[in-house]
This record gives sequence, structure tokens and C-alpha cells, in this order.
Amino acid sequence: MKLQRILALTTALLLLCGFQSLNASDAHLYRISLQGHGTAVELAQAGIDILAAIPNDHALAELSDEQMSRVIRLGYQVEYLAASLVAYSELDETDDYYSYASLVAQLQTWANQYANIAVLYDLATTVQNRHVYGMKISDNPLSEEDEIVNFFVGCHHGNEKISEEVPMYFLNYILSNYGTNPDVTFWVDNREIWVIPLVNPDGFFNNNRYNANNVDINRNYSFHWGQSASNYGPYPFSEVETQAVRNLNLAHHFTTAHSYHSYGEEILYPFAWAANHPSPDNPFFVEMTNAMAAYNGYTPMLSGNLYPHGGEMNDYLYGEKGVFGCTSEVWGGPGYNPPASQIAAVCQENLPTDLYQLQRSGGAQITGRITDATTGLPLVAQFKVVQLWNPNEIYPRYSEPTFGRYRHLLVPATYTLEVSKAGYATQTIPNLVVVANTPTVRDVALVFVGYPNIDIVLTPVNPPIVIPAGGGSFSYNVNIHNGESTSQSFAAWIMAELPSGTMLGPLLGPVNLTLASGATLLRTRNQSVPGSAPSGVYTYIGYVGAYPDAKYDSSYFNFTKSAADNGSSWVNDFANTGEPFEVDQMAQSPAQFALLRNFPNPFNASTTIRFQLPEASLVKLDVYDVSGRWVSTLVDGWREAGSHEVAFDGSNLASGVYIYYLTAGQFNASGKMVLMK
Repeated sequence: MKLQRILALTTALLLLCGFQSLNASDAHLYRISLQGHGTAVELAQAGIDILAAIPNDHALAELSDEQMSRVIRLGYQVEYLAASLVAYSELDETDDYYSYASLVAQLQTWANQYANIAVLYDLATTVQNRHVYGMKISDNPLSEEDEIVNFFVGCHHGNEKISEEVPMYFLNYILSNYGTNPDVTFWVDNREIWVIPLVNPDGFFNNNRYNANNVDINRNYSFHWGQSASNYGPYPFSEVETQAVRNLNLAHHFTTAHSYHSYGEEILYPFAWAANHPSPDNPFFVEMTNAMAAYNGYTPMLSGNLYPHGGEMNDYLYGEKGVFGCTSEVWGGPGYNPPASQIAAVCQENLPTDLYQLQRSGGAQITGRITDATTGLPLVAQFKVVQLWNPNEIYPRYSEPTFGRYRHLLVPATYTLEVSKAGYATQTIPNLVVVANTPTVRDVALVFVGYPNIDIVLTPVNPPIVIPAGGGSFSYNVNIHNGESTSQSFAAWIMAELPSGTMLGPLLGPVNLTLASGATLLRTRNQSVPGSAPSGVYTYIGYVGAYPDAKYDSSYFNFTKSAADNGSSWVNDFANTGEPFEVDQMAQSPAQFALLRNFPNPFNASTTIRFQLPEASLVKLDVYDVSGRWVSTLVDGWREAGSHEVAFDGSNLASGVYIYYLTAGQFNASGKMVLMK
């Protein structure tokens, strides 16, 4: 049987764990047999940090003695492979692969050789002073055009060296065939192609899965961050490598994405964060990955069914930004990287899948420009394909700001499009027929009708406010009122204008709120000002509206920082604390189920957990520790529609991270709280 390996970190879905090192000195690399017994998903749910898995064959994991005993008690057979993952990776013969230096030199050579269609950008500097480079390919590479944007990325995991060879091969093919191959020429002339062949240069240089901070950067994206067993970083986008991908997408608005890993010969599509959990756009993902697999014989599958892992790149790009991405696990083993004689073959079998994405991104879809009906200027507006919209699964989709372009890739069918923006009349467009291979184009001009009557007033406590050189804080009251005749949903946020005129923030929010007609929300908040902040007069501004561009109302007051002190500061950041907003002054019947952040967090020794029910439901709210042990049941019974809160007392518990998990009807959600004594 051909050996295959698919590398990734796993998650125990409900048992979120703190940031910890996987490479403990007492952990060694083992092969766990899945032949005739068990699955990688079961191992993950038992708290085992899976590094690789092949369904019905084997999984790889670094196990301590206690973990190995746990696996054996579950009935699995284990085989020692190496002292560590790093030691195992060193067995691969990679002398004929790009080095970091030769890869950078090759990118620079191509940028000079093909300057008419290619520009090389330095996107980030890593902890060990290496660089994340991205190459843009287009017929006008120095201009922003109204074009489809395709993104390709390699080597999230530094020991998977073949995963940078494949995008480098793709780059060379596109650059060298422009002007002679009609398909390539068309794509370069009508697409914006971005390639980051090596997103983890420190890990690559050190032959290590993780970056220099020992973080698995493909667990450091924000969508369901923390739902992996370990090494996901102290907070979402804590690493410069993931920041580079995030910032590139925010600037250029990808249409598709293709990420390369090894090993296993699968093509994985969202969602990754949970097993048996397809996305709202599952029909399109199935169509796309099946078509890609027809070129190379790989196996398409739901990413989470290999084993669940949160904080993954394609989950983030799709779940939060509407990008249609997938992951190819290349090479069938043995080892993570093929010998030199097989590099070209692996690259060649994957090239058609990249070309397919270039072609498919211009095929069946609904697209167009959203503009102001009066001015004709582009608008950033929310758009929904109604049949596929599920606010409990994905974030809202927005048109991009430069051209007002929106785009949703689809399988052929008939759809309803809804376009909305605060202050504008919503348009609903039914019966949009999408056919194979051809975009359905529908431009939308929105009519401005005015903003709702939502007021905000900020009032400082004990003015005038003067912050000393070492830093300090002040308190203020927030008063938000809904003057409309109906319930209103909106955002609230706070910015500060520095003495230089530069805007800083948001220092608070954006907080999404819903107020009933005539309702008023009153809160007291506290704002810290660090000693390093420059001296002068600041303007502290609160907004309500549709963040960030539609401001229904604003209110401000001034405070003064007496001097800057970078040496003896006793306040280190612009922390904003105080009474939470998510409480019962919101609409009496919330629009959807929600589990809100506990407050305070961290806490000692009690905190309050809040949740919302749009309808009466059977509710269960449990607390677990990080090892998955049950701690307490806070709610277990029928609750009416509305906003609810329950206290959690941790006075008899040890300091640490605890997970609260809510089940309400078919709705499930979890949160993390930190007890600090």
C-alpha cells in the first residue's frame, strides 16, 4: 500500500487548550495504526495532538509517556519513529531543493527578468530577520485593476519543503509562458495573481514545522482560533507570517486561494475546524475540488474529516472574507518530501490544479459593481446569496472599496441576491440564473435614504482629565439611545485622535448592539493611557453606525497627556475596560442565538457568562478545564427567549484556563475564560 502523509495540527473540538509547546523533552514521534481500528478524529477528541493522518492507515503524533499510555488504552498500536518531528524530518533528502537564499535570489531574478508583468514585494520581516516575499503577476503589475485576484501560498510548515517547490514551479510556468501560451496570456491580462511561495522562512531554514516562536502558523488565523490542541500562538494573528497573509488579502481581496502542504495526496476544503461540518458553499467546494482532483488523482475531502483543526488559513479566508480556497496535500510518501528525482513529477501533477483555479474563478458566479445611485461612486456594501447565507457559520460578505466589485462563485442554479448598506434602501434581486462557465453580471445602484436616529453621548468623569507622564487612566459614561420606532442593530466604537492628528483605534469595539425602540444603554468604561503616549491634547471620540464607514452619530471630549515617558512608565497600553455592552438592554428578542464574552476576563474569583436566545429553548451551559474534565453545569433546562446571564464561581478552583460550552436547541458555541488568583 502506498504510504501517504498529511501534515497538520489537530483540535479537540470543545476542549480548547492554552498556548503550550508541543515539543516537550519527554515527547517522541510515534506512528499510530488506524488499520482496522479508530480514526484520527477520535484521537483528537481524546486530546492527542495529531501531526499527520491517513484515513484507515496511520496517524503521526509526538507523545509523552502518559499520552502513549492513553493511546494504548484506547486500543491503538503505536510504533516509535524518531526522537522528535524535527529529527524525523531530517531523514528526508532535500539537498536538491531550494534553500532560503536560492529561493529569494530566484524570485529577485524573475522580478528583474519579467518586470513588465511581475513585481516582488517584501511583505514581512520574521523574528530571525528573514523575509516573507510575495510576487504579483499582472499585465499592469503596478496598478490596481478591477480584476479577479488569485492567491497561491506554500510552506506554512517549514519541514514541508516540497510545498514551496510547487508554487515556485507554477510561478516559473506563468512567467515564462506569457506572450506565447494563449491561456497564460489571457490569465495574466485578466487576473491579479499573487504567490507567496514561502510563508514560513524561519521554519523552512530550521527544518521545523513551526516558526521561530514555536507557533504553527496554520493554526494562528482568527476563524475558530484556539480550537487546536497546542502551538496556535498567544492570540489570533500574533505572528508576522499570518499578518502578512491577512494584510495582503485586506488590500487586494482574493477571489480564490490555494495552499500547499505535504503529505497525503488529498485536496481539502472548508471547514477544517470541525468534523462532518460542511460550509454553506459546500456544493461549490465539492465541484471545484473534484475538478482539481481529476487532474492529479488526489482525494477531495472535507478538511475537518481528516481531523479537526481551528485557526486554519482557508477557514479564515472563506469564513471571514468570502474567499474560495482549498489545501493540496502533495506527495504520497515515504517522508514529507520526495527525493530529487520526484520533485518535478510532484510539481507537474499539481500545476493543472492551479491553472484550473485561474480558469474557474472566471466561470459560474454572480458578480457586478455596487455604487451610489446618485453619485455613481463605488460602495462597500454587504451582499448575500440568500439561499447560501447562514450568519451562524460565516461572516458577512462585502464589496471591495476601489471599484465596488462583489463576486460569489457558484454552481449553476437560480439564486436571490440581497444588497444592503446602512443608510441605503436594501435591494433584493430574485431569479438570477447562473449557468456553467459564464459569470452572471448584475450591477447594483443603491439609493441613499438616511441614517437611523441612534444617538451617542460620552461624558468624562471628573474633568478636566490630565494623564501624568508615566501613564494613567480615566473613566467616562456612555449613553446610547435608539430614537427609532423599531428595534435597531448597529455598531459602537471609540477612536482617539492623537496630538499629531493621527487616528488611533478602535480603542473599544466595534461592539455589535441591538436596542429596542426607545431603549437607552448606559455604561461606565475606563480608558488606560500608556506612559509612552506622546504629550498633548487628545480627542476621544465615540461613534455609532455601521463600522467603519457609516457613522450615524458621534460624541467626544478632550484629555491631555502631560509628557511622554518611555523609561518609568507604569501603564503599558491603551486598555479599555469596564461594564460590558452585551446585556439585557439589548433587544428583548435577539435576532439570533449568541454566546457572549464573559466579564470580567481574566477574573478572580467570579465572572458572568451571558447568552441570547431568539426563541424559547432547552439550554445547557457546562464548564470544563483544559484537559476536558467537566467542572460544573451552570444551566440545564428550559429558558425563554431573550438575554440571559449566569454567574460562575471559581473560588474553589485552581488558576488556569476554563472553557464554557453552550447548547441551545441546534446551536452550539464555546468560549474561553482565565481564572487568575
